[in-house]
Amino acid sequence: MNDASRLIAVRKSLGLNQGQFADAIGCARSLMSEAENGKRPVGRGIICGIALKYPEVDLRWLLTGKAAPARASIKSHEVTELVNRHAQMLIDELLGLTK
Repeated sequence: MNDASRLIAVRKSLGLNQGQFADAIGCARSLMSEAENGKRPVGRGIICGIALKYPEVDLRWLLTGKAAPARASIKSHEVTELVNRHAQMLIDELLGLTK
């Protein structure tokens, strides 16, 4: 299963259509369509949006295809660090600090 397939699986598990999912995470519908169709990578904006709106989604699985450890063994600081790192990367990208 590739990134696009996992993104679709996450959306469907939440019971949302593509437009609803894009709107919920603050992503352009066209961007979501391109990501789901494999025309562009599942970018930081999508990942950050999912992390913030749907904290129950297993981001490790979404990003790598590997299941995360049981929820009880994930330390809250690890989740916070992951979200903050991706949020900072998104901010840098939006400000044109990275390519």
